[in-house]
Amino acid sequence: MMNKLQIVTSWLLLVLCLGACEQSDFESKFDKSPDERINEDIANLKAKLTEPEHGWLFHLIMADGVEYAVYGIARFEKDYRVSLLTTAYEEATESEYTIFAESDIQLVFNTYNANLTAYATPNQVRPNGYGTDIEYHIKSIEPDVVELEGKVYKTRLLLKKATEAETDLSALKTNVERLNKQRTAKYMALSITKGLDATPDQPKLIGMDCSTYARVAEIRHNYEGEFVQAKKNIFFTHAGFGLSSPMQIGNDSIQYFKYNETEERYELDHPTLEGYLYCDKLPVYFVDGMVDEFMDHFSMKLKNSFGLVWDKYIAMKKANTVIRSFVLATDYKRRIPLFDEKGNPILDDVYNHDYELGDHLGEGFLFSFHEREQFYYYWVSVEVQKIENDRIRFVRQKKEFCTEDEKDSEIGKSIRDSNEFQEFVNYLCNDDGWMIRKTIEAGQTDFDFYSLENPDNYFYTRLY
Repeated sequence: MMNKLQIVTSWLLLVLCLGACEQSDFESKFDKSPDERINEDIANLKAKLTEPEHGWLFHLIMADGVEYAVYGIARFEKDYRVSLLTTAYEEATESEYTIFAESDIQLVFNTYNANLTAYATPNQVRPNGYGTDIEYHIKSIEPDVVELEGKVYKTRLLLKKATEAETDLSALKTNVERLNKQRTAKYMALSITKGLDATPDQPKLIGMDCSTYARVAEIRHNYEGEFVQAKKNIFFTHAGFGLSSPMQIGNDSIQYFKYNETEERYELDHPTLEGYLYCDKLPVYFVDGMVDEFMDHFSMKLKNSFGLVWDKYIAMKKANTVIRSFVLATDYKRRIPLFDEKGNPILDDVYNHDYELGDHLGEGFLFSFHEREQFYYYWVSVEVQKIENDRIRFVRQKKEFCTEDEKDSEIGKSIRDSNEFQEFVNYLCNDDGWMIRKTIEAGQTDFDFYSLENPDNYFYTRLY
C-alpha cells in the first residue's frame, strides 16, 4: 500500500501532466494573444472598408419608428476620414471614423457628418433624434456587401461595393423626374398583376400616392377586407426608388421599384410579385366609416362646385332666382322661425334668428331662398344608398314641397316646372353615385363629392 507521501506525489504529477496538455492544446488553437487577434480584426475591417476603388453604395434606414432612409456613396480612407455623398448636398460631407473593440468589433462615426450625424442629433420634436446611430456592430461581411446594425436604436446600415457609374448620383435625379412625369392624375396606385392570386385581368390594387416633393408614399388599401393606411419615406436609387421600410401585403413584403424605360413606368422589383404604378382620378381603396360620418352631419351647405355640377347648378339658379343656396341634409328637421307679438324676429344668444323644430324630414336636398337661414325653401326628399364605405348614390323620392305653398303656390310650381331645376336634381341622383372625401380646412369640416362616372365633376359642402 502507498503511504501518504506517495499518494500526494502521484496527484501532483497528474496535475502537472494535465496542465501541460491544456497549455499545449491552447497554444495549438490560439497562436496569438487576444490583443493581437483584436488588432488583426480591426485591421481586416479597415482594409475591407478602404479597399473599393469607387467606394460603397450606402443605404441608411432609420429605426425608432422613424420612416426615413438615406442613399448615397461612402468612401472610407486609410487615415480614418470618411466622405458621404447624397443628393441632399452638392458636395460630399467629410468626417472621421474609427474602429474599436468592446464586446465585438464596432464601426464608429466619431465626428459630425451632415449626411449621417444630423439624424442622430436630438431636437425639440424628437429628443432622441431621428433614430440614427453613430456606433455600429458588424452583422455580416460578404465579398461585396457589409451589413451593420446600430448599437442603440438598431439603425440598419448596408454597404455595397459601388461601380464607377454608380458614383454619379445624377441618375437619382432622373428617377425623381420620372416619377413626377408618371404622376398624371390625382391618385396613384400599385396594380399587382402576378402573385397574391392576382392576374393581369384581375389585379390586386393598392393605393400608393407618391410625392417626390415630400419624399413620402401614402399607402392605403383594403386587401383582405380591412382598411389599412401607412406612410413611408421614399428614397431614390440608381435603379428606381425604395421605401424606408417594407409594406406588408398578405405574406409578401414590398419595398423596391425599378423603372421600365420601354413602358415608361415604375414596376415592382420583387422576386415573386409583378406589378406597376399608374394614376387614376379616383382612389382604388375605400375609407372605412366615411358614409356613416357623413350621415351624422345633419346639414351641409354647397361651398363650391366644378365641371358639370357647376354648369348645372348655375343654370338652375339663373332659371330660379328665388333660390339662393343649396343644402345637403341627412337627418333634417324643419326649422320654424320665431317672432314676438309685434312680428319682430326673436334672436338667439349669438343674435341669429331663433327657431323651433318642426316635422322630421330626414334625407334630402334643401334649396334655400336665403343665403344663410333655412326657414323658406324648396325641399326634395332623397334616399342615401351606401355603395361602399366611402361611396353613395342619391335616389330621388316622391315627397317634395315648398314652404311658401300656403302663401304663394306659384313659387313652388315655378321651381317644379323648371327644366334646369329638374336637370340639376336628376344629375345629383345619377345611378353611378359619388365618392365622399372628408377634409378639414381652417378648423371647418368639409365633405367633398366626386362623380364616380367622371371625377372631373365634383362639389364641396361645408358643415352648416
